[in-house]
Amino acid sequence: MLVSWNTTNQCNMFCDHCYRDAGVRSADELTTAQAKQLIREIKQAGFQIMIFSGGEPLMRPDIFELGSFATQQGLRSVMGTNGSLITPEIAVQMKQSGFMAAGISLD
Repeated sequence: MLVSWNTTNQCNMFCDHCYRDAGVRSADELTTAQAKQLIREIKQAGFQIMIFSGGEPLMRPDIFELGSFATQQGLRSVMGTNGSLITPEIAVQMKQSGFMAAGISLD
């Protein structure tokens, strides 16, 4: 089983067709502690794969910490991203924090 979590509403692109109407950070986004609790609950519910999506998840300052935490909990971490913020350094950071794959949208 897999779950996709829209980690943030923030996005560096403002696509007219975006179903999330993403752009600016929402005031009710989870804190790091709340996000870790959500990850624990997702694992306890029996999910095996967790897709970190958005908005643009790379705009969330704690995304690597959360990916690492999910991996430590035994989840397979995957990132759904527009890819525009991935540099060689970010790619290394993604791998080091446990992300197993990235789905890049071509909108």
